[in-house]
Amino acid sequence: MGGRHLKPFLTVYGHVTLDQILTVRRFPRDNTSEDVLTKSSSLGGTGTNIAVTAATLGCPTAIAAFVGKDFPDGYRRFIEDSGLDMDEFVTLDGFDTSTCVIVNDPALTQKVLFYQGPQGFAEDTGMMLNEKARQSDYVHFCTGQPSYYLRIMESLDRGNSVSLDPAQESHRIWNTECFVPALKMSDSLFCNNYEAESLVKYAGVSDILDADVGMVVCTCGSKGSRVRIGDERFDIPVVKADRVVDATGAGDSFRAGYYAALYRGYERHEALLIASTVASFTVETIGAMSRIHGTCGAVPVGAELMPLYAITGTPGTGKTAVSGELRNRGYEVIDMNEHIRKHGLLGALDQKRHTYEVDLEALNDSLEEYRHDESRIVLMDSHLSHLMDCRAIIVLRCNPNVLAERLRARGYDGDKVRENVQSEILDVILCEATDSDIPVYEVDCTSCGVSASADAVSEIVKGNGGDYPPGKTDWSLEMDKWF
Repeated sequence: MGGRHLKPFLTVYGHVTLDQILTVRRFPRDNTSEDVLTKSSSLGGTGTNIAVTAATLGCPTAIAAFVGKDFPDGYRRFIEDSGLDMDEFVTLDGFDTSTCVIVNDPALTQKVLFYQGPQGFAEDTGMMLNEKARQSDYVHFCTGQPSYYLRIMESLDRGNSVSLDPAQESHRIWNTECFVPALKMSDSLFCNNYEAESLVKYAGVSDILDADVGMVVCTCGSKGSRVRIGDERFDIPVVKADRVVDATGAGDSFRAGYYAALYRGYERHEALLIASTVASFTVETIGAMSRIHGTCGAVPVGAELMPLYAITGTPGTGKTAVSGELRNRGYEVIDMNEHIRKHGLLGALDQKRHTYEVDLEALNDSLEEYRHDESRIVLMDSHLSHLMDCRAIIVLRCNPNVLAERLRARGYDGDKVRENVQSEILDVILCEATDSDIPVYEVDCTSCGVSASADAVSEIVKGNGGDYPPGKTDWSLEMDKWF
């Protein structure tokens, strides 16, 4: 934990944001549209990402930020649980919380739409949030209202080491008039290579490393980072991630890792190497804080304490066998077919498809008793479970040809085999699952066996789901055979 009862080593100023993270095959041309492949909601913002990650890494950290009345209680608890000092985390009437819509393409190029919320109009509050900064060894200013941050910087006694980090607002909020005086009151400057294109103009230099400040760190994505400390210039290599899923917040995690290393006594060169390692964890999952906190994917509002997990998939992918193995290991598993019958939720028989109709809203309501007992973890076994409110959805997958053999062995007729195999090829259940704000994971059960599949589900439930992102399975080469 970050040590919320200790004097803060670091105070962070920046947005606390509700993020919507989308992926598309390509960005739409003007006046056209593109389908969204995945959609998730998470807690984000530069202030949150840096402060919470630093606190989680053991660095005593405070945050100075404003949010609106709509800020979810679940997210507030999540921040508190990191150990972050929230004495200057202020809720205001008259504003909605900052909101960010982030769209990634397959190359992880991002386009962003941003609603400032109260952090962008901090001067209007009449409040000076500077008590924690005065106590801190390091103060980090990122996104927010420049004029407000200038006033905070002026109020410090210069016993603090101040870092300026305008981030994505370098291009449109900051300018020469506010950047130059802020830089004069700073000891360090953080930016990335895109932000540097604007900052060099404000600073009147051709290379951002020549900016008039003691240390400059310019992160350059897969090329690593360029650094100047005093007269010394050097590069920090990127630490290769196992996989690159989402670049959101990697730079923020870099900064958090840097401060956490300084807190542990590392000098700046070593701390920057450690920072690069921390950033590599972040890109392996969706959402800036996911990997650092041991949870893959975004945390939907109100779900972070919900103990229900959905195990779903096309009939024949292995739900019952895997759920049985997990039950044998001591997990509580709801047999949803039995649950439906027990609660009288079985509707009319569909004569054509030989299946019963189910009132999904009533089924969801019937699971309410499981949602509020934080002492237990409950798994739901059903091809309908991903349509229920839950903490995470685990979609089991199976090669269409293997799936067909399994279904024939069950006695399915040809039409029913084909219907289910086509559903698997078209990712029907996966698409239904990702059409929500609930984190989704995907496990290919084709050849790994029941025990290994259960191991994968267990890892996801424990918060180690980074190896199981949605969208990694592709059966499109089987389409000619089955359509």
